[in-house]
Parts: sequence; C-alpha cells; structure tokens
Amino acid sequence: MVLVPRKGIELIPPYKQGDKPLFNQTGGIKLSANESPLGPSPKVKEMILTALDSLQWYPDPNAVSVRESIAKRYKLDFAKILMGVGSDELLKNLIASFSGYGDEVIFSDVTFPLYKTYTLAAGATPVIVPNREFTVDIEGIIKFLSPKTSIVIIANPNNPTGTFISNSQLVYLRDKLPEKVLLIIDSAYAEYVDSSEYDSGTKLADNTFNTVTTRTFSKIHGLASLRLGWCYGHQDILSVLGRMRSPFNVSEISQKAGKVAVEDRNFQSEVLKHNNRWKRILIEELTNLGFYFTGSEGNFLSIGKTQSIKKNIEDIDKFLRSNNIITRSLEFFGLPNHLRVTIGKGKDMEIFLEVLKGFIK
Repeated sequence: MVLVPRKGIELIPPYKQGDKPLFNQTGGIKLSANESPLGPSPKVKEMILTALDSLQWYPDPNAVSVRESIAKRYKLDFAKILMGVGSDELLKNLIASFSGYGDEVIFSDVTFPLYKTYTLAAGATPVIVPNREFTVDIEGIIKFLSPKTSIVIIANPNNPTGTFISNSQLVYLRDKLPEKVLLIIDSAYAEYVDSSEYDSGTKLADNTFNTVTTRTFSKIHGLASLRLGWCYGHQDILSVLGRMRSPFNVSEISQKAGKVAVEDRNFQSEVLKHNNRWKRILIEELTNLGFYFTGSEGNFLSIGKTQSIKKNIEDIDKFLRSNNIITRSLEFFGLPNHLRVTIGKGKDMEIFLEVLKGFIK
C-alpha cells in the first residue's frame, strides 16, 4: 500500500533558499537572503541573556506585551494585531483559512515563491499575473478576477523586484475586488520605503473588513533566526487565524526580543542609514559597469545586465561563487538573467564591488 498525499501537494516545488558561503555561515560573503548586515539591536542581545531563566515557562499565548509595543510604535489598534512564527506562518494560515478546492488565489509572476506553495497546499489554484515593468500589474489582476477568486496577494514592496505600488493604487484595487475576496498585503520590507505615496496596508486594513497586511522582524530588526512576524486586520480575520495556530506558537524570547527591537528606534535609524548609503554606492558603481536595476525599495538590489556587458549573468554568478561571494539567482523567482544582491556589511560590499569589477572589466 502506498500513502498518497492530498491532491495538489505533488505540484509544490521544493523551496530553494539563498545559498550560504562554503565551509560555514561565517566564512565568505553571504548576500543571498536579505538578512540584516547589522544584526539585531544590542538591546535585544542584552535582553536575551536575561531571558534565559524563564525558558521553563510557556509563553504568553496572546503576546500582549509585544503587540502593545507594535501598536504604540505604528499608532495602530492593539486588537487588530496578531503575532506569528514569522510572517510565513501567518501567510500560510491566511491562505489555508480563506481558500481551498475550487478556489483561485491571484498573485504576480515574479514575487515571493511561497505564495504558490501555500496556495497549492490549501488545495486552491494559483492564478499568476505577469508583472508590468517589474511592478505589480493592478489592471492585470483585475482582468484575472473570476467567480472562483478567493484571495489576492500583493507583496509591497515586492521581493525580488524592489518595486512598490502606492496607497491610492491599493485603494483602487480593493474597490475593484468583490467583498468576498480577501486582499493580503505582504509588507516585509515596509520600513525601507521612503515615499509619501507608500503605505504598508494598515490604513486599508483599518478601513475595510476584508484586507490584512503582514509584517516581519526578519529584515530591519535582524531577528530572522527567531522567526517572528505579525499581521494587522479586522478582528474577524484574526479570530479565524487564532483557530488555525498553535496556542503557544511564538516563544517567550521571540516576544521579548520583538518588543525591545520595535522600541529601539535609534537602532532602526542606524540600519536605514547604512542601507541607504550602500544602496546609493551600489547603484552608482553598478550602473557604471553596465547593470540596470528592477527597483530599489528594500535591503537588496536586483540587477540585470545591459548589452555593454559581454559576460552573461550565469557566468557572473559562478565567478562570484568561485570567490565565495554568494548572491541569489532569480530564476527560481521567475526572473532569469538577474541576480539579487543583499546590501551587506560595508567591507563585504567593498569586496563584492572589487571582485565584480575585476571580472567585468
């Protein structure tokens, strides 16, 4: 007898994570996973040492303290915040809760690949809309709507293209969607966007009952290893998610770390200052070498080559890897002939540019 998984599971492609440098995680230069080069706030490190004496206790299932800090930091309604084991868990449970067999879930073709994974795992059908100039095509999404549509997912800013759509565009899309369709706005890189036209989705989530936005502590807060995220939406949505999650899903250390991290605005400013400085340098240097960029909103840059560069992207990637510099090929994301480069430590960026220049020239 052969065990047969639920229909659709066999269609899920294995997730391909960003590679690590050879030998170990600290050797070489890892620019493949959009991790924070400055790590977590020093205050978080201090807190973790003091939290070791409470490991025997179950964590607060309602994560009250960290939710209070998030609400205060972003001026949000405490009751509309729910914590998760990374935003991944929240996205998975949202899709599993509001779609299933016979339903369709719409998202862009070049975006976070786990949207497709979670859709297939729920038994629903992915409906993939081509981007327009590396940006989410709002009109394209509207054209693909059908009576079977249950969810629309927007990554804003989009990973891996680094583009975003304005708050007015999000409002326009929400107005065009049927009320029964849940709009999920994945705003993992929200803190890196500096534009008056941008909103992470919290305004729309406040004003509608069928919109939810997800956030993460893995990027600007440098807590990827602790797996901590949160979402913001109507209490009816959160009530459903509460039934789907484990009762003690977010560890006590993760909750305390998140509280300290979100309150340390000075450290967040340091991270943004470093990111913006090296983003400007990379854009200037790589443009001079003959590269172009799909977008620039995030802690990464996704690059393609112009005709002035004779070597192909695959050879560039191989050469960087031969020097133990690991970037991310975007073929898995649906964007071949492009590389995504995380903005890393200053010294790592200097080495990356030096090695790349030597190969291109």
